[in-house]
Amino acid sequence: RQMTLDFVLPRIDALLAPTSRQKTSTEQRFALRRPAELIGYAIDDDFYHPDFARDGAYVLSVGEDASRDYPTLLAAMREVPAELVLKTRQQLPAAPRLRLVAQRLSFLELRALYADAAIVVIPLTACDHPGGITALFEAMAMGKPVIASDLPMIGEFITHGETGLLVPPGDPVALAAAIAGLLARPEERARLGANARRHLEARMSMAAFADRFAAAIRATLAARPGSTA
Repeated sequence: RQMTLDFVLPRIDALLAPTSRQKTSTEQRFALRRPAELIGYAIDDDFYHPDFARDGAYVLSVGEDASRDYPTLLAAMREVPAELVLKTRQQLPAAPRLRLVAQRLSFLELRALYADAAIVVIPLTACDHPGGITALFEAMAMGKPVIASDLPMIGEFITHGETGLLVPPGDPVALAAAIAGLLARPEERARLGANARRHLEARMSMAAFADRFAAAIRATLAARPGSTA
């Protein structure tokens, strides 16, 4: 692995980075031929769409990776009188109003979970490269209000108070307040969800991603020695 990093990366024509944080860290660590191209992420914004959503009643969280901070979410929900649905295979203690969905779901079944949620919460531990990106984009594409841990990478996609809410990682009191506040304000849930969908369409839709990817390829080809592009 280290040989690949040290020998191959400096010799490739272009490195495509999904986030500005990864672009910066890679450029600082390795002597690349040219700056990395920021291409971002994409989500199937036709499949995950507000047309399939309903004004649900439960709080939803989805994800399997180790960066998920479900203990903080469970602690927060002890103060919130609402059902919590967790789509995960992680082993978690039983709790009041908790519904665990451990079985594998089809994409249609997963979309239905999002459709019936009032809020989607993405609780994460403090780390440099957290998970939760896919769940974040799926929720935004469905037009659902999102509450996420305030980490640098998540901040590239969520503007607090505009396209979602950010809370300090590992803080169940702040998380409980954010969840309870949104559950009590349906108009605010609708506003944040609509803003999130518009932001996703502009930056993370399949069409936007294809444009960025094509531009990165053209820029790479044009930069090669002897190119006539």
